[in-house]
Amino acid sequence: MNDPLINISVIMPIYNTAQFLKTALDSILDNDISNIEIILINDGSTDNSENICLKYVSKYENIRYYSQTNSGQGTARNFGVSMAKGTYIYFMDSDDYLESNALDKLYSMAVSEDLEGIFFDAELFYDSQFNQNEKLPFSNKKIYQRDSSLGVFNSGQNLLSEFTSQNNYTPSPCLYFIKREIIVNNGLKFPAGIIHEDEYFMISLLLHLKKCKHINERLFYRRVREGSTMTIKNNSKSMEGYATVILLLDKRINDSIFSNNYNRQMYLKLLYSFYSAFLKFYNNIDDNEKLQKKELIDETLRVVKNKYRYFNWRGFISTVNYPLFLFLSQIKKNIKVCSNEN
Repeated sequence: MNDPLINISVIMPIYNTAQFLKTALDSILDNDISNIEIILINDGSTDNSENICLKYVSKYENIRYYSQTNSGQGTARNFGVSMAKGTYIYFMDSDDYLESNALDKLYSMAVSEDLEGIFFDAELFYDSQFNQNEKLPFSNKKIYQRDSSLGVFNSGQNLLSEFTSQNNYTPSPCLYFIKREIIVNNGLKFPAGIIHEDEYFMISLLLHLKKCKHINERLFYRRVREGSTMTIKNNSKSMEGYATVILLLDKRINDSIFSNNYNRQMYLKLLYSFYSAFLKFYNNIDDNEKLQKKELIDETLRVVKNKYRYFNWRGFISTVNYPLFLFLSQIKKNIKVCSNEN
């Protein structure tokens, strides 16, 4: 049950982000809403994060602190949800920060318009130690900064379809403000022990959500830094993460959940993008790593082949001959560049 005295539960996993933690916490506390709780989960940090957390706990009664052995963000967030009492939940990363009074604005809007979820945009910024000449680990800036507000939708799957059709869907839970009962009543959890766990959780959430809204206000500041999940390159873990997400979504999502065929097609488009990512990372790991993950790889290929028929001809070619797929993709890219120049 929701605690009538708590409007918002902010859930923050923490792993070795001591140098950014104060900025993140202060941005949450910079809200006028008094009945907000902050749940801190130390995911096995080896730096000074715990001491910083304990100082804030001793100063603020609405901050709770927990510690766990290093188990990943998914496990930490799931624990945070189990401890949360607020009407709404917000997932916050410990190396980023919020716009002033962001939570006040989101809560007021959610209550006044009777929304189960609000989705908003972000400002990306480089950490001072990060080489700004490095290519960002994502190519589509539109997933953080959209051109306009998409407005109100009567279901999350309609909003998901709109995001997908405009190629600006993002799974980052830090850009979502959600009614807690939607997560709890539908048994939604982040997969434990993998990266890209957000992909599974957020799609499952959107497909169960009713009235929701998108605003193109940049209420969140996302730090691009060395050593974060976003910038560390690990082909094996990425391959494993996307394979797991595909299999979990395949087990959870069936055709009956979609209100129309267009929403189903947009969902399949997203699922195909995960499969493309899986293949890319699969083709970048060595034979020994492939052997270690053989069961997971074989199961992913079996499901995609038997149920989704490789999705389309591009999926088929990329599966049976990935070098040929890359070659054809480069030709297509060159033709598009030439067309734009003319």
